[in-house]
Amino acid sequence: MRKLLDEGRAVGSKELREYMEVRGYVDAARWVYGQGVEPSDWTSRDLLSLQEVRSVHHKAMTPVWDVSPHPHATPKEGPGNWREHEISPFFGGMKPPPFPEVAHLMLDWVKSVNTLRDPDAQAPLPERLAQVHNTFERIHPFLDGNGLQADCCST
Repeated sequence: MRKLLDEGRAVGSKELREYMEVRGYVDAARWVYGQGVEPSDWTSRDLLSLQEVRSVHHKAMTPVWDVSPHPHATPKEGPGNWREHEISPFFGGMKPPPFPEVAHLMLDWVKSVNTLRDPDAQAPLPERLAQVHNTFERIHPFLDGNGLQADCCST
């Protein structure tokens, strides 16, 4: 992976999609850090917006989908778009909510993220960060984004 990051070229026996996933994560991280230094014109004063969540996923996953799109994706489920499929239960039995609930759950999630800088919060910041991350993972708003393409079960 070092050759990919340093020189932009793949070496070794990994599949191209794996290299492209690393490339996408690098692109997304650079964009996020860049927004911290010099925010875009459309950025609000909030910590996070739905548009930013979708933009990060789009930047992270587009290189992968360019070479290996998700086999069960509809045209509306590409990078940066909410899933329109039910997701198989994860290890341990956790099942993400039905896909029609994703948009409003993500709106609520972003609102909860935007309360993280509340100086009167009772829980320490690391605990609150863990909680919002856990909630995001439980919603699993995108069809793909964790390197797996086998998490889809039905349309």
